[in-house]
Amino acid sequence: MQPNKTKLALQIGAVVLGAVCASSVSADSFNLTVNTIQDVQIDTVQALDFGENITTDASQSCVMDADVPADADVFSDGGGAATTFGVITGAACIGSGTTVAQPGIYSIQGEAGLDVTLTLSTEAQAGGDYTFSPGEGCGVDHDGASGGDTCGAITVGSPITLTLADTTAGDDGPTVDGFTHFTVGGTLAIGATGLTSDTDYNATFLVNVVY
Repeated sequence: MQPNKTKLALQIGAVVLGAVCASSVSADSFNLTVNTIQDVQIDTVQALDFGENITTDASQSCVMDADVPADADVFSDGGGAATTFGVITGAACIGSGTTVAQPGIYSIQGEAGLDVTLTLSTEAQAGGDYTFSPGEGCGVDHDGASGGDTCGAITVGSPITLTLADTTAGDDGPTVDGFTHFTVGGTLAIGATGLTSDTDYNATFLVNVVY
């Protein structure tokens, strides 16, 4: 962001008295103040964890739902209640449709009331024959008023705009000034060779947030 620049011009007129021409010029320095906004910061509130709920079977997948959190989960005043938050489904899931795993919950901190753009991306995984595609989550868009926050769906590669909470403007409930939160679930897909039993696997994904 660049501060607006305004040029001030002063015209000096000439006063002619008979054959005499006089002019006056004054020069001075003026101070300029520029206040920069704080950088956005992303932090983990709750790490995404499928737990010990994944089979070793090849060519199967497990999907974690994370798109309907409760207000308290994401510090929102939108009046939402968790329904299928954390439920996993798929052939690679143990207890498909009933088991509740741990969705990722993350915070974004910046200047209250400003918009940020969030984008999720996949990354190549190391240490196992599997892929992970983040998604099935949502990001809180604070409306600057009481009771109107929404949690919009987040999909891989599609930027979503979120407004940081502004409690001075009217955001209330569990909202925190200058923050918004987003959730991440997603799809764990096992490759053709399968996984090793009784083994911990770590997956990564990329989050990009800018004003």
